[in-house]
Amino acid sequence: MPCAAWILWSAACVFLGWTLSWAGLLGGSGYAVGFALLGAAAGLLLRQGRGVRLPVRWRRFRRPLPGLFALLALLAVAGGLLNHPTNYDALCYRIPRLFHWLSEGGWHWVETFNLRMNIATAGADWLFFPFFLTTGSDRLFFLPSLISFLLLPGLVFSVLQGLGVARRVAWLAMWLIPGAFCFVFQAGGVGNDLIGAVYLLAALHFALKARRTRSAGSAWLSLLAVALCTGVKVTNLPMVLPWAVVFLPCVPLLFSRALASAGAVVAAGVVSFVPTAFLNHLHAGHWGGDPEDSYQVRVRQPVAGVLGNGIQLAAQACETPVQPWAGRLTAFFNEGLPSGVREFVVAGFPRFKPCVGEMPQEENSGLGAAVSLVCVGLLLVFPQALFARVRRLSWRGVFSHPGFQVGGAAWIAFLCYAATLGSESAPRLLAPYYVPVLIPFLLPWTGWGCFGGRRGILLAVLLPLSAVPGLLLSPSRPIVPMGWISAELSRRFPESAFLRRTALVYEVYSHRHDALAPLRKHLKDSDAVVGAVLGIDASDLALWRPWGSRRVVHLLEHDLASPSFRARRIPVVVVLLAPGSGLADDPSLAALKASLVLSGGELVALERFPIKASEGDRSWAVARFPVPP
Repeated sequence: MPCAAWILWSAACVFLGWTLSWAGLLGGSGYAVGFALLGAAAGLLLRQGRGVRLPVRWRRFRRPLPGLFALLALLAVAGGLLNHPTNYDALCYRIPRLFHWLSEGGWHWVETFNLRMNIATAGADWLFFPFFLTTGSDRLFFLPSLISFLLLPGLVFSVLQGLGVARRVAWLAMWLIPGAFCFVFQAGGVGNDLIGAVYLLAALHFALKARRTRSAGSAWLSLLAVALCTGVKVTNLPMVLPWAVVFLPCVPLLFSRALASAGAVVAAGVVSFVPTAFLNHLHAGHWGGDPEDSYQVRVRQPVAGVLGNGIQLAAQACETPVQPWAGRLTAFFNEGLPSGVREFVVAGFPRFKPCVGEMPQEENSGLGAAVSLVCVGLLLVFPQALFARVRRLSWRGVFSHPGFQVGGAAWIAFLCYAATLGSESAPRLLAPYYVPVLIPFLLPWTGWGCFGGRRGILLAVLLPLSAVPGLLLSPSRPIVPMGWISAELSRRFPESAFLRRTALVYEVYSHRHDALAPLRKHLKDSDAVVGAVLGIDASDLALWRPWGSRRVVHLLEHDLASPSFRARRIPVVVVLLAPGSGLADDPSLAALKASLVLSGGELVALERFPIKASEGDRSWAVARFPVPP
């Protein structure tokens, strides 16, 4: 089964990443030996079984909804193949830390200005290693997200039907839910929210299968899948509650094969968030790695957290494929709130920042307007449908239904997240929560009446099309050559601020994967080590190129004036200067020159270019230092 194969492959990648790091053997040779041993074990298991069949029913894609899903998948593939990764979190700390670990032969606590490089869970990042070690490139890093997207419809159908949703309703949902922006726009990228959502659905799927077939193997797969879900993001941890509601009846199956189950539990612990939590506690004194909450993600007032997260979800629910009015919507959700309400929310939710982008992006998109409208419609008609169900089953029969139990647990998990964590990225961080929390609202329906008849079904068929413009034009992965088109239009109509802004956005995104390329001309081939004094939102990924030929060391600004700096034998350092009006009067340039005088360095280059379209040009300096023999 493809889903089981994906869970086992993911678990193998994460397991090898941590174990090879512990042994100091992280690299091509270690992975080759590790995968050879795991492949031999898998081969022995397959010889004893019936083999693996991967049936694909191509005829189903002639129908409108499956055909539209196939179109979205093809566009995601095209976007992933034509463009390098541009996800900002991935470029700032998730991908660069892979090179830090490779340079040392395993995971280690990186001395860095970007704390997220150490404290963030690495469950999805370990999946990149086989592709990089095989190809030496980042062009295939989108494959884990693409595979997850392809598995999404089948898992949605299996989970919904297994929890009592009518077959027709589950069939519609399996093709409509993948059209949500938080899923479809990550399908061709390197975001990890889609991956976590699929792991959770796989955990529920295998738990339901274990209950139905009394199979210990399905119970083991469910354990691995939910562990992988928590290993992707700690924000997924509350969703262990609805999984536990399904899995608890499967616990006796584990005792029936105690030794193998013990091995599965150990493997699940290794691939979960547990290693990251242990290492964070070891190095930072807190399992989350940020005891002082320097990133201000902890909600100080639960009511403010629930209200703030709800407002941010409402803002993203208004997101359409292309929206020139995004600024007005953002202003409405920020300034349109009563002053007392806004002050209360901001005081308890420091990172409260509802924002609607000009186009959907994988970094911040939620369900999107089309899918959100369907969800709102289900909420409005839910009371009537629920009371109709009660007349057939009674209240006791309704609330003892496994679908209502799992959905209720999912809502408790959602409220736990909303009351304790606050981030402007909540609409995408909540991607694993969306399907489970919808289950109670789908249970009362027995057919397509939930969509309001034929007109509703026609609108439902058109919902997946709402993502097509974004997939074609998205600055992060454009399929249409919008960079060239916008640049030509801005030259012909230089008085248009909109065209200038559009050209700048596409230009910045096209170089985001290699943003510091203008600085590499000042580096020598003999520079085996490059120092970097950057900010928390600047990526050092470009300084590692050509990959495998040099190593990047993170420094703080005061390190350059330290007497011990010369002993570190770093020949060249790249410095991001403080924001200023220009190179000549940059406020931090004088401080840098003073540090160079103390350390015997020389300023060799000054550059100015943007790394974010919203920030404009930033100032950069390259300094060289004498290396003692």
